[in-house]
Amino acid sequence: MKYIFPFLIGLLCFTASISAQDSTAISELFAQNEFSSNSDNDLLFICRASLDEHAKQDKWEAGILIDYNDKAHHVESHYNSTTDEMQILLRNQSRTLYPQKVKAIKVGEMIFVPCEYKGSETLTYGYFQVLSSNRIDLLVRFENMNKAFYTRKENAPAKSLKLSKSSIIKELDDKKTTKYLKEQQLDIKNEQDLVKLFNYHNSL
Repeated sequence: MKYIFPFLIGLLCFTASISAQDSTAISELFAQNEFSSNSDNDLLFICRASLDEHAKQDKWEAGILIDYNDKAHHVESHYNSTTDEMQILLRNQSRTLYPQKVKAIKVGEMIFVPCEYKGSETLTYGYFQVLSSNRIDLLVRFENMNKAFYTRKENAPAKSLKLSKSSIIKELDDKKTTKYLKEQQLDIKNEQDLVKLFNYHNSL
């Protein structure tokens, strides 16, 4: 399977994008980091010109990007779910971010993180929307036009999450969470209930 992001520079100059969160919710990154005083120039080093001719016509949303140096940047951004690329508007040009050089990006009200995950045969990079985070991240992405859920602990690659009660109990491995799941009669195939369960687990 081909890599989703075949950016030679990004691959040769690999930098780990997500440092261990030390049980800190990803959403708190956006409150903790200081904003870059030289944002445009800094951003030029973490993106390339977009090859997508339609990118200029896409809807841009105000967002905040946290780069691999823990600097925050105000950006106009757009997530292309078809190509699994995150694009920003920089100096009136559409540019595609190198995922290895980004820690997290907030697009509108949604938070995305780039991280490794197991493809059909090998590890590759992809963008995931964060649904819950702290002790264990609950992530989602589109695959074959369907939502696919993943979990991630610290720096480990994201793992596919099977939406069965036994699989989730094993993944979370916590008696209080198991009790909460049963008492609340949560339907783990319902996204809202799934997020509710992970939020509870991450609050312990």
